[in-house]
Amino acid sequence: MSTSIDRFACAYCGSEHIVRRGDGIIFLQPVVEELKKVQSGVDKTASELAIKRLLNELTALQDKRNEEVGGWYGSNYSWGGLFIFMPAIATFFCFLTNLQSITPIILLISTIVVAFIVLMYLNKKKKEEEIRWKKYDRLISAKRKELLYHQDIVSRY
Repeated sequence: MSTSIDRFACAYCGSEHIVRRGDGIIFLQPVVEELKKVQSGVDKTASELAIKRLLNELTALQDKRNEEVGGWYGSNYSWGGLFIFMPAIATFFCFLTNLQSITPIILLISTIVVAFIVLMYLNKKKKEEEIRWKKYDRLISAKRKELLYHQDIVSRY
């Protein structure tokens, strides 16, 4: 065997090998091992980049979730004001029309109606909020799983 050969391919299987020489010993190392080393470096670099991207995406998703889902609370003030002032308006109307004998009944009915409307509205908003939270929670959970996967790859190398 010539000392100038540093690679050869097996005539039977076609696998390429690197010829290693040292201390009077010659051995063959499959090229696949070298490729595995390169692949592991590429995997680690790709995972490091993915970790950075996923952290940014997670932060953006959490911010968007908090902004979108938490935003409907501001509209409750108008409903609360209507709920508080409706009996006062009914009482004022009764005094203007001299219907003081039926004032308590009107106040009771108006309060019940407004309370029912407010409760229906809040229940609807709560269901909408839960749907949006679940949507964001599923996305965030998937991103976290992907992040853990890439962190595991980086920690192995």
